[in-house]
Amino acid sequence: MTLNAVPFQPDSQGSTIAAAGGTYAHNPRGCGRVRICNAGPDIAFVEFSDGSVAASLTSMAIMPGAIEVFSSRQTAISIFSLGSATLYITPGEGA
Repeated sequence: MTLNAVPFQPDSQGSTIAAAGGTYAHNPRGCGRVRICNAGPDIAFVEFSDGSVAASLTSMAIMPGAIEVFSSRQTAISIFSLGSATLYITPGEGA
């Protein structure tokens, strides 16, 4: 088994800053990875979609202070939080 661990490389389109609650457009060029940093003090719940799916308490949790990289070519992210989460959403490529 060969591992191809290419570090995450942000796309030149930059980050989307999103507060808890709502659906935000991101990744217009269809990059293969999305880096999410939860800079807020509360858990954020996220859903990747074409904009038609709303995040809820059963969605994927991003803990406060977490930085995660996901595989997704979707063009929207929906965010839900019971508190005040602030996410930096950066499309790109690599791990």
